[in-house]
Amino acid sequence: QFMYAHAVVLNFLGQTPWAKIEPFFLQALALHREREDELRTLKFIVGLSVGYTLHWQPGKAEPLTVNALDHSQRALGPDHPDTGNLITTLGWIYEELNQPERAKELVLRSYELRRRILGEGSPRTLSSFVLLTRIFVQQQQFDEAGPRTEEAIARIRDRPAVLNDLYLPYQVGELGWASLEQGDAATAETLCDLALKAMRRKTDPSQVVLARVLTQMGAVCLAQERYSEAE
Repeated sequence: QFMYAHAVVLNFLGQTPWAKIEPFFLQALALHREREDELRTLKFIVGLSVGYTLHWQPGKAEPLTVNALDHSQRALGPDHPDTGNLITTLGWIYEELNQPERAKELVLRSYELRRRILGEGSPRTLSSFVLLTRIFVQQQQFDEAGPRTEEAIARIRDRPAVLNDLYLPYQVGELGWASLEQGDAATAETLCDLALKAMRRKTDPSQVVLARVLTQMGAVCLAQERYSEAE
C-alpha cells in the first residue's frame, strides 16, 4: 500500500520521470495480485492507468482497465463508485486513443452513474460531463457541444471551488484545447483561463497537470497572435 501511495504522489508531483515511477506501480500491483486482494487491485489499476494516460501511453492502460472493469462489475456491481471510476478511466483512454464512439458510450454511462450516486454538484460528476462535452466537440456535433460547453462554464463560475478537484482542471483545459482545434479561440480562452487560474490557486498543484494547462493556454494566446504571452 505504501509503495502504491508513493507512486501516486510521485506521479502527480511531476518531478520524477515516469520510467522511474512505473516500476513502483507494477511491483505493488504484482504483490496484491499474489495475495488475491481483488478490491485493492482494482484501485491500483485505476492509478496505474491514469499514470499511463497522463504520460501519453493509453495503449498500455487499455487492456489493464478493460480487465479491471470486467472484474469490478462482477465483484462490486455496476453501480459501485469504484466501477464508475473504471468506466470513466476507460472512456478517457478511448478518447485518447481516438475512438470517440467507444469513449462516448462509456463516459455517458459514467456521467449518469455519478449523477445518480454522487449528485449533480459533485466535481467528479462535472468531470464526466466535461469529458463527454469534449467528445461532442471533437466529433463536431456542435448542436450538442455548444449548450453543454456553456453549461459547464456556468456551473464552474457558479461554484469555482469544484475546480479544487484533482482531475477537473485537466478536463476543463482539454475541453478548451478541443474548442481551439475546432477554431473557437474565444471559448478555448475562457476554458483554459478557468483551468489555469484553478491550478495557480492550488498550494501544491500537480506539475503534470499544470504543464498541460500552461501549454493549452499558450496555444490559445498563439492563435490570438498574443505572442509575448504565448512565449
